[in-house]
Amino acid sequence: MRTAADVDRTIKQMDTKYDANFGEWVRSEDNLDVLGINLKKYVIKYSPELFTEVLNWITDGWSTTSKILLMHRIFKNIMFENNTHSVINNNYNTMCNNNTLNSTHSVINNRLNSTHSVINNECNRLVIHPLHRVVRILKGVTENWRVQEIAELLIEFITEMKKEEKRLFLLWMLEDIPSDKLTEIFIRIDGAIDWALKISIIKNSKERM
Repeated sequence: MRTAADVDRTIKQMDTKYDANFGEWVRSEDNLDVLGINLKKYVIKYSPELFTEVLNWITDGWSTTSKILLMHRIFKNIMFENNTHSVINNNYNTMCNNNTLNSTHSVINNRLNSTHSVINNECNRLVIHPLHRVVRILKGVTENWRVQEIAELLIEFITEMKKEEKRLFLLWMLEDIPSDKLTEIFIRIDGAIDWALKISIIKNSKERM
């Protein structure tokens, strides 16, 4: 699997070969609009972990505001997009049906366990709900962020969401947040969510403790 280090190495080789500065361009805050359009194509193609790593590599040294704007441009039309979910389900049905697994078992008998593991891992990658995939990436990027910065990101994302979308997004984004941080986040995003939603998230958080 490719890593951000591989991407960095490839870009440096391209810059050297073509006497260019693509590496500088792709990591510039000034280009976040174009980057958002281009990176959107790879959200489903690559694992959340790899996408997180690449995002962190691109935005290293950026302001928090620019990081939030870039992620919003990448993910805002993906999380609840029916077409995206349909593509994933179609890929899953094609690749992960019993016939595929059974034929793989019979063809490579000696490598049954490893082959089965590889296929199941790929199936798991494909069937991640778009929202859950985005949340995993956002959590990876914001892992070491301050509460204030996380609150700013949440407000940017939930402002235009419908009620149920907002509920699902916040439940997943905040499910592992300690209660003291959760309280502070609620204070900072108070005007963007209603009381019932706060209670639902707090209840979910306590049930997971």
